[in-house]
Amino acid sequence: MKTPAALLLAGLTLGVALFCSAQSEPKPVWHKDWPTAQRIAKDVNKPIFAVLVCQH
Repeated sequence: MKTPAALLLAGLTLGVALFCSAQSEPKPVWHKDWPTAQRIAKDVNKPIFAVLVCQH
């Protein structure tokens, strides 16, 4: 009887640990102009990931 309870406790502990360690990732913010992206990146102290798109 001890073994099923120990396994259940170990499973629940692992599940809670995985749930608590999951970090939510913020969605990226898209800017169409470079100066705005530079200003906001400087304000939040994060790098800019640039994607060049040809719009015509």
